[in-house]
Amino acid sequence: MLSLTMAKAADYTDAARGVAQFGSAPRLGRGGRRFKSAHPDHMSKEQRNLKKVDGVVDAAHFGPDGELLWLRAYERRGPTWSDVVLLDRQSLIQRLDSGKRFYSGSRHEFRASEFDLAERIHLRGKKGKRVLVIGTKSADQDQLGALPII
Repeated sequence: MLSLTMAKAADYTDAARGVAQFGSAPRLGRGGRRFKSAHPDHMSKEQRNLKKVDGVVDAAHFGPDGELLWLRAYERRGPTWSDVVLLDRQSLIQRLDSGKRFYSGSRHEFRASEFDLAERIHLRGKKGKRVLVIGTKSADQDQLGALPII
């Protein structure tokens, strides 16, 4: 038979503290002093570039006339990323108009905040019509490059 008893607060509070306790600091001989932090003080170029990204589009769906109907994307939510979001064409245009930076790319499997980025998605105007393009292309209709079509 298993028996559970409640411990008094004084019995476990000292053990649960997250700071060094008396006698718990390592001696200097074995292992020595640790001068460097376990956290790097700099970010890789990839990490810096990803901080400048507001969304990553990984697939798109087009109508028969070649106009984007909706797309599948991930959006930055502070220091992390959303789950998959579906955006219609107008929602993406509003985000781009407000200064958000969206890129085509793909998410690394099993790594929630890591992406392979391709090119930036831009909004271009041609003959009074706005089109979505990847990179610096000019087009008469939406051109989102090699994005998978769903």
